[in-house]
Amino acid sequence: MNGSDLYNKGFSINLTAYPIKTRDWSWMISSNYSVVHNRIETKSVNDYTLNDYLNGTAVIDGQSIGTFYSYRFLGLDPTNGLPLFDDYKDRQHLLEGKTLDRIMQLLMARSGSRRTQSQRIVLHHRALQTTLVGRQLQLCAGSKIRKFALYKDILDGVSSENNVRKEFVDRWRRPGDERHTDYPSLISPSDPEYQRNRYHWSNSSNSELKGFKSFADNYWSMYDNADVRVVSGSYLRLSNVTFATNSRSDN
Repeated sequence: MNGSDLYNKGFSINLTAYPIKTRDWSWMISSNYSVVHNRIETKSVNDYTLNDYLNGTAVIDGQSIGTFYSYRFLGLDPTNGLPLFDDYKDRQHLLEGKTLDRIMQLLMARSGSRRTQSQRIVLHHRALQTTLVGRQLQLCAGSKIRKFALYKDILDGVSSENNVRKEFVDRWRRPGDERHTDYPSLISPSDPEYQRNRYHWSNSSNSELKGFKSFADNYWSMYDNADVRVVSGSYLRLSNVTFATNSRSDN
């Protein structure tokens, strides 16, 4: 169901020139630049899930298409290396009875417009092409991407049969490491700290009785979807380079 209006604005410029054009040589340079911005004009009627807000598939009033949200990362706990977030744990009553949409606005960070493999939302696009050397240069900017999840595949423990991400070499291991790393510690499922942090407080069995909407599964998945894991999606790409010579013989 299409429940919203989308406002778009932007422009595109294309310039082409021939610095050299003779019988033997022809050098063409073509450049283009485009900008596009959009926002949702009317409130969507859809009831979105937590993953919709994290993945950027929720259509949010007043925001651009593809806007996604992230948990606010505060750093690592100096006692055990677990990630810390501003998740209202010490003031839960402020979230009681609120909709998931309102909770997202209160405690999540808006990370910008997302670029994924299936959806590329680029705000600025530049391209340069020259036929003398067959070179094409493109610069795309303005989008954001989330890094690959670190803890998704090892939440129930690390297995010797599977590889893990190389970032774990720089993980928290002892008090003081939090001053120079953002990678949380690895805790065995048999550790009491693991059991205390396996489920987020909003995802407990008592949350529904208190009228809370669950907005996180556990602290490791929160880290994978935190603002510290969001980077620029801008990229510079050289499409192709071709060198060719043509010989001509006169009879």
